[in-house]
Amino acid sequence: MKTEFISAKRVIILLLATLFSGSMLLWLPYEAQTNRGIALLILVAILWLTEVIPITITALAVPILSIFLGLVETKPAFATLCQPDHLSLLWRICLSDLTECQWIGQVYSSQSVILSTGQPF
Repeated sequence: MKTEFISAKRVIILLLATLFSGSMLLWLPYEAQTNRGIALLILVAILWLTEVIPITITALAVPILSIFLGLVETKPAFATLCQPDHLSLLWRICLSDLTECQWIGQVYSSQSVILSTGQPF
């Protein structure tokens, strides 16, 4: 049975998570930079735990949101993410999430491990 990606429950959870993490920017008693980092951590934790949006999209949103919040510059934010082996695995997982076939992601990731180390899991 296929469920809708955009449902009222997901939208409500996303809005509540955004409002809660946004309120942390105003109410936390630390420096502005620290408040932004904690707010980002809270938002990402809620999104990962509830899986309102796919985890891979949330993982890609972390460096983008950290740039928009002014936590890091663009180049360092994407430095570790843009290594060839990480990009290959990440895009393959995104492809499997989009096609909703988890076995595709398992096949791609096992092939990537075999190619990089020469040994399966």
